[in-house]
Formats: sequence, C-alpha cells, structure tokens
Amino acid sequence: MSQQRLAVLRWYSSLRLYFLLSVILIQVGSYMLGYSLILPRSYLTMLSSEAEEAASMPFLDRLISGLVGLVIAYIPYVGIGWMSYNLINVGELGLISPLQSIVQLFYLVILTAFPIVDGTLITTVVAVSRVNKVQLPSGFLRTALTQYAVSIGISLILFIILISL
Repeated sequence: MSQQRLAVLRWYSSLRLYFLLSVILIQVGSYMLGYSLILPRSYLTMLSSEAEEAASMPFLDRLISGLVGLVIAYIPYVGIGWMSYNLINVGELGLISPLQSIVQLFYLVILTAFPIVDGTLITTVVAVSRVNKVQLPSGFLRTALTQYAVSIGISLILFIILISL
C-alpha cells in the first residue's frame, strides 16, 4: 500500500511541476499580450492616474483590495483567468512605466503561482477520481490539501510583507 501511495505522490509532484511551468507561461504570456496592445493615449493617461491613485492609498485600503484579489486567485480554475486578466492590465501599465510593471509582474507570479497550481490540481484529481470511481490512496488528499494550505499561507505572508514596504 505504501508503494502505491509513493507512486501516486511522485506522479502528483511531477504533474505539479509541469502545471506550474504552464501557469507561469500563461501569466507571462498575459503580461506580454497586455504590453503588446496598442492603446490610445487618453486610455494610457487614465491608467497612469489610476495607478498613481492606487499607490497613494492608505495601507488598510491597499491591504483589503489586495486580499480580495488574492482570494479570487486562490479559487481553482477561476484563479488562472483572474490572474491572466490582471496581468494583461499590468502589461498595459508597462507602456507607461516598464520597470515598475516588470516588478509588479514578478510579485504577482510569485504570490499566486503555487496556490493556483495546488488548488487546480487538487480539484482536477478529485474530480477525475470521482468520475472514474477510482480510490485515492489513504492520506493523499490530506497531503495535497496541506500543500495547498501552506502555499496559501506563504503567499499571504509574502503579500503582507510586500504591501507594508
């Protein structure tokens, strides 16, 4: 029984790595799409003023709005689309301030990649096992949920540290 569990955990770990690489590529591609869009100057001016306004918000307001965005990103399947949409917006801001936009992209990818991957993989594995009526090894789901909870916890701690700087 332990050999079966070990084999499933190895399979899950390799699948997690491939899925992580694909999510990072999707996020970087979303940023590049936003950066490559040709936007009118008036829209870029509006984006610039909104970015400056958001940067001057009080700490508590930035924390709450950031947490709302992160919680949406942690929802399996929805998180990939939500973060891609946000990274398209960050790419649009890259036309105004490229260096700041790259730093924001780096922060968003670090904060959300692992929770998005873990949540989506857990949901997929559970759904496939339920549809095919396959019994998962004992303790597998607990291990996967623990990884998901730890990645969310680390992501939230990093977010609070970054927002307080």
